[in-house]
Amino acid sequence: MSPASALKAREATEAYPAERATALAGVPRSTLHYWASHDVWKPSVSPERVRLWSLSDIVVLRIIHWLRRGDKAAKDTGLPIPRTTMREVRELMRDGVDLSESHLYVDHRGQIVRQLGPALEHVDRQQLARPNVIDVLAEYRLAEREGFVGPNLAQPRPLLRIVPGKLAGEPHVVDTRLSTAMIDALLVRGYTKDEVIDFYPFLSEAAVDDARSLEEQLRRNVRSQAA
Repeated sequence: MSPASALKAREATEAYPAERATALAGVPRSTLHYWASHDVWKPSVSPERVRLWSLSDIVVLRIIHWLRRGDKAAKDTGLPIPRTTMREVRELMRDGVDLSESHLYVDHRGQIVRQLGPALEHVDRQQLARPNVIDVLAEYRLAEREGFVGPNLAQPRPLLRIVPGKLAGEPHVVDTRLSTAMIDALLVRGYTKDEVIDFYPFLSEAAVDDARSLEEQLRRNVRSQAA
């Protein structure tokens, strides 16, 4: 299998439906649907009928949303991002890479920026001011929507990770294959924290708390759009 085919196969397993994609991205669901319908950004896993987004899509959605928030004229034009940006995003999201210590800075033109020590610069070594860039892996907040926060896409909580290709890109407890959704489902069904730890003795109380905190945040993101 070629590298491109392997990447496409891996991305197909990261099939986030709209509700999960919008909660993780921190971008309104109505925006995702509008962009998909108007060719601003179509989900790469399934662009028609039941739309499904990959982890790379979620990163790109943040990039486009941030660019459009800073450029009112771009709201009507679609503001396409450079082809190199998507290629670099997909390269960063390669299978099995722990991104918890990583950053992905993007400038006001949608171009990837690298960090050398405390300075940010393009590959041509032109330095940039931090207010002109965003780390799209970091927590993403919408000032106009109180409580609507896209989590850190690599380390959503201290004991949680999102690793491309692992558990279909779902948030999970670090060094395990136990997703936060699974832990949360048990808590929602009425099991206590101690009972969950009895089921999975390798879990700590802090890990269970992190899983519950993240899933509650994602639910708030969804509810805030229905209000």
